[in-house]
Amino acid sequence: MDARLILATFVTLVLPAVMAFWITIHGCLRFWRKAGVVPAYSAAAIAMTIAAWFAWYWRQQLLGSDLGFSWLTVIPGVLIYAVSIWLSKSVREHLSLSTFAGVPEIKNSSQCLITEGPYTVVRHPRYTLVIVGIIGWCLVCNFLGTYVVGVIAICGFYLIAVLEERELQQRFGQAYFDYQTKVPQIIPTFAGLVSFFRLRKA
Repeated sequence: MDARLILATFVTLVLPAVMAFWITIHGCLRFWRKAGVVPAYSAAAIAMTIAAWFAWYWRQQLLGSDLGFSWLTVIPGVLIYAVSIWLSKSVREHLSLSTFAGVPEIKNSSQCLITEGPYTVVRHPRYTLVIVGIIGWCLVCNFLGTYVVGVIAICGFYLIAVLEERELQQRFGQAYFDYQTKVPQIIPTFAGLVSFFRLRKA
């Protein structure tokens, strides 16, 4: 089987599943805080499984037309994805496993607000890098359907960021409102990127 077809199939399965998982968590936080962590992640896992099954069942339709192999898309795609992987290390350095999994949101835990490292560039660097990675994936695959699924997933991550910010405003209050006025949500400024890369080199 063609490597691009394998990757394209993987993308069309994973992205809907990830969207289903996190929208289930962030979209029902009030309920999950009463129900608990185990019911929350059980429901999210079920939603993820259902989304992946439907994506697999309709994979031919989701993949759409093969736009063909082209170095003009593969090379930029690989470079873009490599950058997202390289920068993701700086995000992981500031997140515990429980924070990465969203447990503090469900438990309504008042941990410290993270405003250092990549969080000085954008408020949601995880989502920024995932979006960058999606763009890289889509360029390498070069299937019409992966571009469509990719755009939908990017919109999905923006929705998740909006839901997450609503929860962060509630949890951290004025401190988060002040943070919002200083740092962009997902799309970094040029000055912010320059400052961040200077710190990484230091």
